[in-house]
Amino acid sequence: MQVTMCDGIDDMEHIYFAEISWDDEAGVWYILDTDVPGLVAEAASHQDMACKVLELVPDLYELNRHLFRPLATDVIPLRMMSSRLETIRLAG
Repeated sequence: MQVTMCDGIDDMEHIYFAEISWDDEAGVWYILDTDVPGLVAEAASHQDMACKVLELVPDLYELNRHLFRPLATDVIPLRMMSSRLETIRLAG
């Protein structure tokens, strides 16, 4: 698998997304929202989650090609976003 930034993306091509969030109670990163058919995952670290998503998407495409929008090239554009809520105690 080769991952490159914006390589081969047509301006009109659909860009898939995966929103990753931290679950403080469970202690894992998980897929909060996505339009990638079948994408469900969790991981202990942000880096592990990013790697897992990049590994899963091509497999999901092969298994569920009929659920994906037609691709103009052999590249699946994916915007990965993440968030983690932190609390900051003020002195005093």
